[in-house]
Amino acid sequence: MIATMILMMMVSGSQAADLRWGTNAHEFLMDEAFSYESPACLEQLKKGSADVDAFEHQFSLELSYQHAMRAPYQSVETARTKMLAFIAQAYKDAREALARGDADTSCFQRGRGLHPIQDSTSPVHEGFQVWDPYLNPLQILDHGDQPFSKETLEALRADPPRLQRTIDLMRETDTAGMLAPH
Repeated sequence: MIATMILMMMVSGSQAADLRWGTNAHEFLMDEAFSYESPACLEQLKKGSADVDAFEHQFSLELSYQHAMRAPYQSVETARTKMLAFIAQAYKDAREALARGDADTSCFQRGRGLHPIQDSTSPVHEGFQVWDPYLNPLQILDHGDQPFSKETLEALRADPPRLQRTIDLMRETDTAGMLAPH
């Protein structure tokens, strides 16, 4: 734990490490996949995704499935099942909010549900890789907006097939999630 905290300070100065697809990459993906949405909805989609990436969720082994990863003690299948349940709940909440006329909350919940889909195509998440920054603090360096990250917007743009696959998965998930039976 101490080594992790020291590494976080080294990597990010006085701020906590950012361990997600880079912020710009997440936002770019939302813009590309949902350019037809209103600006207000796009903002809420981004906020919902960012909510899943809040600092308090970054080091939870138990919540690693929300980032298409798994804890060391979880099987891929267990993490996948938890991830799918998380997405289903977010979309259930989105449909219910929309039925109440609360479009902002609906878009926010959709963003939460889309977050693990975005992460699932990251080279450091793909295949439900093990997330354990306590035993392997160096894996922090591969994530988010870190200087040597494999998750920058530049890395995403440099891999057009990965970019298109991510956008397609996001759109398919969103369509299926909003059309699911009540």
